Amino acid sequence: MHKEISVIFEELTSPDKNKEIDKYTQSKGNFKYLSWAYAVRELLKVDPGATWEIHEWGLDGSTQPYQQTQAGCFVKVTVWSGGIARHQVH
Repeated sequence: MHKEISVIFEELTSPDKNKEIDKYTQSKGNFKYLSWAYAVRELLKVDPGATWEIHEWGLDGSTQPYQQTQAGCFVKVTVWSGGIARHQVH
């Protein structure tokens, strides 16, 4: 049985959690981000059943965890939490 996604969201976005997360936020140019390792650790604290999948791209019969194009490299990740999948391409 999964925790309700609304409960997970509330726990991860509480004012106390946001203060804690601010300590681990990094900047790159004009953007702020949270390291993947820290984000996963915090997610697993509130949803130990959360999982993720790194998708592989197939090129000429081989697979790799990224896709390289003229525009740059892309990765696709799916995170499962509260029984819901969220897909993201970066």
